[in-house]
Amino acid sequence: MLKISTDRLIIRDHIEEDLYPMHELLSSRKEMYYLPELRTTSIEVINQNLQVAINESKTNKRSKFFFAIIDKNTGDYIGEIGFIRKSKSIFGDIMELGY
Repeated sequence: MLKISTDRLIIRDHIEEDLYPMHELLSSRKEMYYLPELRTTSIEVINQNLQVAINESKTNKRSKFFFAIIDKNTGDYIGEIGFIRKSKSIFGDIMELGY
């Protein structure tokens, strides 16, 4: 499992227990105000996305890097960040960032 730790945050690969906190975030009108196309109230859709993230984290040919952001002091799930490999160039992989 990939895990990055700072003074205030832990950024890590997803785990099964992220489902309900993810649902709370992605179904919130307030939190998803600027990303309405990603907002969903369907726990089934969120679970499918979570399973993609978990499965990708277990492969050697990973092209999707989705991470949970955790408040280090409280242990609360507070957000998401992700990178998707879009293509390759002579300089290396071209990634798309989302948060």
